[in-house]
Amino acid sequence: MKRENKIYAEEIKKLLIEKGISPSYQRIRIFDFLTTNRIHPSAEMLYLQLIGEMPTLSRTTVYSTLNLFADKGMLKRIFIEGTLVRFDIDTSDHMHFKCTKCGEVFDIFKSAKKLLPKTEHKVINEEVYLYGICKNCK
Repeated sequence: MKRENKIYAEEIKKLLIEKGISPSYQRIRIFDFLTTNRIHPSAEMLYLQLIGEMPTLSRTTVYSTLNLFADKGMLKRIFIEGTLVRFDIDTSDHMHFKCTKCGEVFDIFKSAKKLLPKTEHKVINEEVYLYGICKNCK
């Protein structure tokens, strides 16, 4: 994390404390990465992105931190690739689009609830995954 981001790091630290999470440097940096890089990473992808700047970072720390953040409602787990868990910092209801060529995952900010006919069912969770070719790969 760059020095000019010290104020932002303090905001993350405050958020973690509010959620009952001990604000270690690694947790702050992981959260910072997720908010500034909206790439829907898996734990392994995130580990590979951060290991260069944090040589003491372990895969276990990344996995446990991501799961802790998800359990506290700070992240959403997405299963767009079968059993591989990816993480989304945006916990609002929205769809995801995965490019079958490059593998990138994009947010589609439209709620699927609006597409449903009126029913007496109450939607409590929304997970819609779309697959195709992104505009960069066309």
